[in-house]
Amino acid sequence: MRLRSFWHFNRVTFFLVDCVLLWAAVVCAFKLSPRFQDDILDGIWLWPGLRFVGYGLPVFMALGLLVTGLQRSQAGFRAAEAVAQTLAGLAGGMLAFVVLHSLVEFSLIGRFVLIFSLCYGTAFIVGSRMLVGKLADQQKRNVLVYGSMDAYHTMERLLTSSRLPIRLVGHTRLESLLPADPGEFAQLQRLGLYAHYQKLGADDIVVEVSDTLTPAEREALLFCTGMGVNVVDLEYFFERELERVYVPGLKESWFWGYDPGYAHPVYFATKRLIDVVVSLLGLLAFAPLAPFVVLLIKLQDGGPVIYSQVRVGLHNQPFRIYKFRTMRNDAEKAGAQWAQQNDNRATWFGRFMRLTRIDEVPQFWNILRGEMSFIGPRPERPELIETIEKEIPYYRYRHLIKPGLTGWAQVNYPYGASIHDARQKLAYDLYYMKYGTVTRELHIMLRTVVAMVKGAR
Repeated sequence: MRLRSFWHFNRVTFFLVDCVLLWAAVVCAFKLSPRFQDDILDGIWLWPGLRFVGYGLPVFMALGLLVTGLQRSQAGFRAAEAVAQTLAGLAGGMLAFVVLHSLVEFSLIGRFVLIFSLCYGTAFIVGSRMLVGKLADQQKRNVLVYGSMDAYHTMERLLTSSRLPIRLVGHTRLESLLPADPGEFAQLQRLGLYAHYQKLGADDIVVEVSDTLTPAEREALLFCTGMGVNVVDLEYFFERELERVYVPGLKESWFWGYDPGYAHPVYFATKRLIDVVVSLLGLLAFAPLAPFVVLLIKLQDGGPVIYSQVRVGLHNQPFRIYKFRTMRNDAEKAGAQWAQQNDNRATWFGRFMRLTRIDEVPQFWNILRGEMSFIGPRPERPELIETIEKEIPYYRYRHLIKPGLTGWAQVNYPYGASIHDARQKLAYDLYYMKYGTVTRELHIMLRTVVAMVKGAR
């Protein structure tokens, strides 16, 4: 089965199974409710007047799980993370349905039904994910890597830290499998790549496609494809399974060969509408706290409250970003520096603001003006970009979309301040450029809120 269809099949299946499990949870909640006085074993059908809730509420709750990213193939079950994602998804979907129900039916759903639907739903969903995790660990797909040792070690490292049910069973190149004179194609078939694939018991071959592939190698790979082997391009594997771009293999053609989400008018308009509404609400909500924040910053050292800095924005155009000042006045007397996670240049209140991300609130003004978005690559300073591009080609092409307050790289990769970290984050930023959707935007925002609660940055 092809990797892409396997990935989509699992997501669709998860959604349908979740709908059934959540429907059962809602039915149980109704049957146990004192308001209806029905025994839970006395049939499973709801009263006709309740069917809108009975079938609509589970679907909305399942959509909530889709937003939190819970509906995907998983191995290595983590109870705390699964419970948090489940509660957030179910509560969000439930809230959306309650609003819809009140507008359509002009009535409210009982608190008993909602609470017990949430409890039963959480138990059913977490239990199903625990079962899926155990089955996935027992039925991992075996992958043979055809390419460089660097590609093999990169895949090995990333798969070890991921929860994907995939196991690397070997690494090879054709010259290591054939004698000096391969002879006829029959001998290539007998001694070559296909025989090695069968010997290792692999399910897929992941190929690092490059200009160095010889005609014999291409012929061997095509022969494997003709024999029904799932041969997958390494870049495709990274994007579909690891949700990031394989930066070492990045070429100019990557930027020409896809239809980015940000180019679609509906997606762009929806994203801009969300930016405007949320930034306005955020500024209004923060207004009562602003005087206290200003006073505390001033009391530290009497310096300026707002710190502004030139950053690179959409299409590599410079703009001025605004933040509450978190560092001492002389923080950059030695010139531009990478910001560190536990930077000793930060003031005591500055550390608190960075921990809670209060220092980012002035950027709501940048978002309102259209210079930034809530979701996108973090904007860097022009002088740092020049340094980075000497080591990482194509880095400036992350600016094909607006920079963001948070992004796919921020929620998937820890705080970093080095060329290596910039390369890892670029892999996620480019993936977001290619596969950005409204659902992914909501997923990123939810994970950002969770990180804020945990005090991460």
